[in-house]
Amino acid sequence: MIKIVSGWSNPGGSTTAFILLTNLLNDYGFDCCFYGPHKWHLDKTKANHLKQLKIYENDICIFHFLNIPKVQCRKQILSSHEQDIFPLQKIDYTIYDKIHYVSEHQKDYHKVNHPHFIIPNVLPKLTISKNPNGIYGVIGSIDRNKQVHVSIEKALADGAKKVLVYGNTTDYTYYSEKIKPLVDKYKNVEFLGHCEDKQSMYDSVERVYQDSELETWGYVKAECLMTGTQFFGSEATNNIEIWNNERILKAWIKELEL
Repeated sequence: MIKIVSGWSNPGGSTTAFILLTNLLNDYGFDCCFYGPHKWHLDKTKANHLKQLKIYENDICIFHFLNIPKVQCRKQILSSHEQDIFPLQKIDYTIYDKIHYVSEHQKDYHKVNHPHFIIPNVLPKLTISKNPNGIYGVIGSIDRNKQVHVSIEKALADGAKKVLVYGNTTDYTYYSEKIKPLVDKYKNVEFLGHCEDKQSMYDSVERVYQDSELETWGYVKAECLMTGTQFFGSEATNNIEIWNNERILKAWIKELEL
């Protein structure tokens, strides 16, 4: 069995990536289960809570955002979806058969000399959006790296009739210091939090801003391309390579030796 084991399973780019990867593998007959410490992922794919994890010798294990010892399994992969918040040089990466990166520039950032492979993230199914005039969006986790306050200010400066802010709050201090004051000050800035329905989210805005300082693989930009939504981002958000599901599946089959 393929077991994806993450230290984070609340809303976020890595969780979305693992849900979609788990679904893709299962859709093509490969038994895969996604384990995580939170509940958000449980009804979106074949999944279980991290407390229920048991590893057997014939399992293929893909670990993420966890500092763990060597385990007895057929293959032990480290999947890296972060840069500064989970630096690989500070963990024992030698216990893994290979490291999975989502982009070339992410691999270069970590500067780790270890067998690796690069496979971009699976994308959700989205269609061209309605894109109402004058309503601009800011999409991404609410934290200092995403610089959500910068994006809000840019959208306002560009003449937005309304700014809709979508994202799961992972840094409440940052929200209190930088986001809430803008929501309180401007009547046309609305904080909507995490949105489960991505299609409706992109249907609600004409353009999207994202000013991340670091980005391993830009889901928001990729989704804007899929929905025909104008995207205005920082340099960090532009480093993405998009693969179709067939290519992603073939690459994982090869690396996991399925």
